[in-house]
Amino acid sequence: MTLWRRNNVKTAVRCALFVMCALLISCGKHCKFEKEARQKAAEAVEVLLEVDRTDTLALQRAILDAETIAAGYAQIDDSLAVLAFQDEFRKILSEKDTILANEIFRDK
Repeated sequence: MTLWRRNNVKTAVRCALFVMCALLISCGKHCKFEKEARQKAAEAVEVLLEVDRTDTLALQRAILDAETIAAGYAQIDDSLAVLAFQDEFRKILSEKDTILANEIFRDK
């Protein structure tokens, strides 16, 4: 490996470490509620799955309640928690009830 390549590799590694440190520092500020958001998403899916499928108003209410939880994280400016909630909600619902998940997320 030439000296020029070795220096480029070292520079790339330093840059990668800097970016990782920056992400960890910023994550400390905004990842505060990520674990809680994932747990609340799982709970919201359980509530949704308990609703009678013929009661469309109750289904809409359960979906709106889930969106309200995600909006609460957006209100405190924790975008990572919002994404964590949405990802976990979609993942768990897709695992437990694919048909309902496809109906809810068909336009998204």
